[in-house]
Amino acid sequence: MVKEQARRQVRAAGGDPGDSRLVRSVSELQFGQYRGQTFKWLLTHDLGYAVMVLATHQREREDGQVSDSPLASNKNALESYAWLFPDVKTAIRRRRERDGSARTLDEGKRLVGFGQHGHLTFEALYDAEDREAKSYIKWLRRQTTKVGTKMHALQLYVRRRDEAKAAATSSLPKTTTVTPTASLSAAASVVEIPDDVLLSASMELEAASTSQSATSGGPVPSQRSQPTADPGKQPSQMLSVARRELLLPEGWRTSLPKEQHVWVSRALFTRGKDGKPVLTSNLRLWWYPPGPRNVHLQPPTSPDTFFQRPFFLWMPYRMWGYKLSCTVCSHRLSGAGLYRTVRRVLESDGWYFMATEYLECRRCKKKVAGWSQDVLDQLHCTHRDDFPAILTYRLSCDKKLMGQMRERTLGNGATRLRRYLLEEHVKSWLERSRQFMFAVTKFITSGAEPSTTTPRPPRMTPVPGVKWLLSIYAREVASRIEETKARITSIFGSFLKMDSTKKVTKKLAGAAAGTAAWVTNVGNEYGQVLISVLTAAEGAGLYPMATVLMRRYRDAGVSPPLVLYVDRDCCSHGGPSKVSLLFHQWDQLVVRLDVWHLMRRFAEKD
Repeated sequence: MVKEQARRQVRAAGGDPGDSRLVRSVSELQFGQYRGQTFKWLLTHDLGYAVMVLATHQREREDGQVSDSPLASNKNALESYAWLFPDVKTAIRRRRERDGSARTLDEGKRLVGFGQHGHLTFEALYDAEDREAKSYIKWLRRQTTKVGTKMHALQLYVRRRDEAKAAATSSLPKTTTVTPTASLSAAASVVEIPDDVLLSASMELEAASTSQSATSGGPVPSQRSQPTADPGKQPSQMLSVARRELLLPEGWRTSLPKEQHVWVSRALFTRGKDGKPVLTSNLRLWWYPPGPRNVHLQPPTSPDTFFQRPFFLWMPYRMWGYKLSCTVCSHRLSGAGLYRTVRRVLESDGWYFMATEYLECRRCKKKVAGWSQDVLDQLHCTHRDDFPAILTYRLSCDKKLMGQMRERTLGNGATRLRRYLLEEHVKSWLERSRQFMFAVTKFITSGAEPSTTTPRPPRMTPVPGVKWLLSIYAREVASRIEETKARITSIFGSFLKMDSTKKVTKKLAGAAAGTAAWVTNVGNEYGQVLISVLTAAEGAGLYPMATVLMRRYRDAGVSPPLVLYVDRDCCSHGGPSKVSLLFHQWDQLVVRLDVWHLMRRFAEKD
């Protein structure tokens, strides 16, 4: 379809549709941020993006990731067009050499380029006889690396060398099994491992040794690959492995504070078959951290568990199965993964964090976040009210805080609210810091020199200013406009009174001065105001107000009022009065002069 469209475009411009180079130049991209632009436009306006795409496409194809999908075909066509320009070929080759993915004739001479073995070549590291290098190669064989990284290139080289050695010797090399517990204790004696890593490794090793036993009753080494049980692995490598075990999307790792990483990873995600994090199927709105241990067997190496905060997961499409529609083309929205940014939400004694899903329209390709107003407006009020926050560009605020500003009285405003929040946030941060320092000081020996490596509590997140709180309050009021409007327009009555005055309009100043002369109010027998308008004149100037009021009664199915009291134009020498003509749809309406103005007229005659 893309090729046929390009040929029609070339034919319409007077070109030769049989010229493949010309057809490719006007072919449209079917992927990425420049979807819909032509190949020529891409190479002209953003060569760096084109080089990145084509370098990645070449690397994936060399790694055996061959696909016949339409997107892959579109990338192949872009590559064939880009190959017409030598400068583009040179730029792609240099990029692949820079990121370490270029295939060379002597790949073993490449430098590792990272980690403690970065000064060695691939060949020197593989052939090294020391225990540390062999342990690293052994660990690298079973890792899941990201395509295009230097570690991935080294892993491919190791696998090719293993295959060549296996083909030459027709047998796999034997490995020596070492007791996992000895390795674990040796590593723990060199460096202080975090509590959660040490406890997890100990539980796994204990479970493995209990479940597998020999006939004689002796322990049998576990067949599972335990990262903490590698005899040649250094403690720094163990900790780096633990960090890579975090099952968090890349976007969440950058927007979520580090003290939240471990518990959110364990609570919300499991590892899929491809090694990537998969969201749990047991979804709920609120998730709460486990907090610190009651008893510490060693000094805590990190204050993270003391400063963990709740997590709110908002996924109306996956949780409740809503059929949501695109606001642009009315096509049905479908799930498109997780939104990459985690929001920070202000509450009374700290902050909590909130994540949502990504929804996509397959027709117009528009993507929206699950907490956007377009999605919230399509939910039932029961579920819409479960959404707890008011969002701004960077920060967010819990709705419960804004409830404290609804009853605006003397001294009850944004300044008082910020003072209250600042006091509560400081109190909560000091309490968590005190608990962490208490857990640390229990292991300090009297008279010993204090350790200089004791971690410090994280800094308290600042409380937003008064202006930000006022902007949030304005957003909260704006969100209740429809509710306020419905509450006002649901007032009716059988006995109405209409009165106009100039006293209110005399107070208008500035640009509004002189634009309105009368304020007209219509109330019922209960003292409630049905409608209030500003007009430049009475009489005919009130016709739009009367039309709206009559339509409100008609749409609500409420019986028209019986009596209307006015301050003027209630009588006529011939035919209906002016007020009766104003409310012409109410045939049974009786118009009378109100008693207060009747008494004034008697007094004026006297």
